[in-house]
Amino acid sequence: MIAAILLVTPALGYVAVSRRVDPAFVLGALVGVLALVVWQRRGSHFYEFGILAIVLTGGLVSFFTLPTGRESRIVVSLLITLILLLTWLFHMGWVERRLAVRPSPINRPVFAFVAVMIISYFWSLAFRDPLMFIWSSFPMVQVVALLVNVTFPFLLLMVANKLNEPMWISRLVIIFILLGVTSIVLYFTNQTIHDWFMYRGTRGLFSMWVAAFALSLALFQRKLPTWLRILLVGLVIVLIYRYFFLGRSWVSGWL
Repeated sequence: MIAAILLVTPALGYVAVSRRVDPAFVLGALVGVLALVVWQRRGSHFYEFGILAIVLTGGLVSFFTLPTGRESRIVVSLLITLILLLTWLFHMGWVERRLAVRPSPINRPVFAFVAVMIISYFWSLAFRDPLMFIWSSFPMVQVVALLVNVTFPFLLLMVANKLNEPMWISRLVIIFILLGVTSIVLYFTNQTIHDWFMYRGTRGLFSMWVAAFALSLALFQRKLPTWLRILLVGLVIVLIYRYFFLGRSWVSGWL
């Protein structure tokens, strides 16, 4: 592993100074090399840490994106998701020699949804409205949209199959709540830092999930002390005030 890093680093340095490749790619490659080191050291929990990394990068690193050669860019959390899914599928197909998931009520709906997405893609190609204007990059947009629509249902399957211990679920919930608290504090104290680091990653349904986790813990976790229950309920109230009244952007997320 050390030898591989020593071999890769000079190549990345040359690419960075040659100005032929976007520096974001170089930084992404360096992060990938570091991820390989972490994988070597903590290989037994590679997927668990990867799932936590998806949430952390989605909430904190949404400002950094990788270019695609088009107007759209790839966020880090999506890139990590794709790496984890490809690794999981490769491990099942190449190492375990079987493509199987743990029995769960979500399996059939997920596979049905993915099948509908794939059928819809080919249906749109075969029966496209002749009056529809197709620009040059539209086929790539369709493929990428299909990839995203298929990726997240499979991510649900991977999480259901890899987060086997309550400890990892607890860590995931804690990360969500801490991101929610950080976002609220920065929103009311320093909007410049908030908008740079957290604005894109804490929109949409993020506030609903944080509020749901916080209120569920306050109501049903018997081991929590009273003062912590009060703080969690207070967080829910502030979230509703911040996202529903001050900066409402997704009403359906609350309804």
